[in-house]
Order: sequence, then C-alpha cells, then structure tokens
Amino acid sequence: MIIREIEEFKLTKSKIKAYLSYIFSQNLPNFSEDIDEEKILKSCKDISDELMGYDTFYILDKNGYQISDNLVFSAKGVKNTFKGEDKSTKSYYKKAVKEKRAYLCEPYPGTFDSKLKVTMAVPIYSQDKELLYVVCCDILLEDIL
Repeated sequence: MIIREIEEFKLTKSKIKAYLSYIFSQNLPNFSEDIDEEKILKSCKDISDELMGYDTFYILDKNGYQISDNLVFSAKGVKNTFKGEDKSTKSYYKKAVKEKRAYLCEPYPGTFDSKLKVTMAVPIYSQDKELLYVVCCDILLEDIL
C-alpha cells in the first residue's frame, strides 16, 4: 500500500505541484507592500478552503524558525505546537529558499502517526525582493492522490 502511494506520487508529482502552486500563488501575498503575518494567516485560511485535504499550515521566518502555531482551520481551531522550532535544515525550507519558488518535497512519515505526508513550501518576498517568510503546508499523501 505505501509503496503504491509513493509510486503514484512519483507519477503525478508535477501535476500536484502545478495545482498547489496555482492555489498558493492566487492567495498568498508576494512581492508587495505591507506583507505581514496576519495577511499570510488569512491567506492560509483561504487556501485551506480550496484544498481537498491538508494536515496543517505554518509560517517560518526567513531563517527557518517557525513563527506561527500549527494552523488547522476546522471546528477545533488552531493547534499550538512547534512554534519556535528551527526548521532551517528541512529539505522543503532549503529548496524553496534556494530555488526562490514553491517546492513540493518527497513523501515522509509524520511525527505523530507515521502517515505519509508531503510539504509544500512557498517563499514570500517583500516588494524589494527580500525573503520575509516561508509558508508551509503539510498534506497527507492519501489526501492529495
């Protein structure tokens, strides 16, 4: 089952990334004035309304430290975990910053339940093209396939 999901992901990764990139680019503020955490949080809520399924959103500062709570937009509200954690060594952070564009990582097991997930990481830049944030969205592999 897991091998089949990974194989299916490999075959459809470019389409999945294109779909996610489109939704993120239509909703996230980028290369504009007055980008702040509040605007990004609202954008994450808007994106969550459009996605078929996702696990959580979170925002990293330009150095890779998580500055927001883990965001789950549901009746349960917001889960408060990992704020302040250094995620600068994660592949999704490093690739998104290096490539200066959205990056969809390879599947990996979740921390709590070992379900396979992927992370979409999108760098957010100021009007002067300075890196401000990286918005991340963890998506269960079973929800995206």
